[in-house]
Amino acid sequence: MENSSNKFITFFSRFLTWQLLIAVAIGAVAGYAYYYFIGCNSGTCPITSNPINTIFYGAMMGAILGFKDKTKTKNVEIESKNEQNLE
Repeated sequence: MENSSNKFITFFSRFLTWQLLIAVAIGAVAGYAYYYFIGCNSGTCPITSNPINTIFYGAMMGAILGFKDKTKTKNVEIESKNEQNLE
């Protein structure tokens, strides 16, 4: 049991970072602010007519923008090393 919980923690610790959690929180707040200030009063707008939908949508946008792609970071590091070797 203990071994499986360590695997679970290790798996999610690779993806859940403070940067991602902060981005999700900021996105959720921005989603609610969008609902509060701009939202749809008629109820016909599928995303902006309900605060739960806008909070969820904002959180997902924050997650997408806050997700750090490790392959891009590695590629940039490799390219910068290659440029230094050429000089």
